[in-house]
Amino acid sequence: MSETAQILQELKQIKDKLVYIEEHMVDVDAIMTPAERSRHEEGLLDLKFGRTTSLERVKKGLQHVKGRVR
Repeated sequence: MSETAQILQELKQIKDKLVYIEEHMVDVDAIMTPAERSRHEEGLLDLKFGRTTSLERVKKGLQHVKGRVR
């Protein structure tokens, strides 16, 4: 086997391993710490019991502050 063919074969093996790793890699942004999970659950309860403010209401509240904030 020529040196070029051997290099190409090794590169293919490396590529195959990278594809496998990408397919099985965990997205760290999808993992919650216990504190994040607790805060998330609190937020879900706030939504369930109507203890939230809509984005529309926040925007309306900011309209008359606009221009005064530096």
